[in-house]
Amino acid sequence: MKPFDLQKAIAGDPMVTRDGRAVRFIAYVSEFEESSRLLVAIKGVKNVRAHYENGSYTADALHDADLFMAPKKRTVWVNVYETRLNTVRNHGNCAAVFDTEEGAHNNADGNGVRVTAIAIPIEIED
Repeated sequence: MKPFDLQKAIAGDPMVTRDGRAVRFIAYVSEFEESSRLLVAIKGVKNVRAHYENGSYTADALHDADLFMAPKKRTVWVNVYETRLNTVRNHGNCAAVFDTEEGAHNNADGNGVRVTAIAIPIEIED
C-alpha cells in the first residue's frame, strides 16, 4: 500500500481504502474540523465520507476506510537474449526492458546475440 498523499489526491491520482475499495476525491476544505477536511466517495458507500488530512478515517485506530494511494501499473516489453561467450561460465540469459512494444521490436537483433523471446508484455507497478 502506498501512503496517502493529499496533494496527489487533490490532483486526481487514484486512491483506495485499506480494504481495497476505489475512492473518488470530492473536496478538501481546510476550514472544516480536523477530522472532516477531506471529503471522498468510497465505492459501495451511498454517502460522502469525511477523513483527516492524512487519509485516516479515525484519529487513533486503523480502519478499513483509511485511505491510500492506488498502485499505478504500466506495461513494459521485455526481450530475452541468450548469451554465448567462449566459456561455459559465461553462458546464460539476459533481458532488456523497453517502454514500448515498438522499442522492443526495434532492438530485437540483440547486436549479434541470439534473441530467444521478443516483446513479452509485463505489467509492473510503479
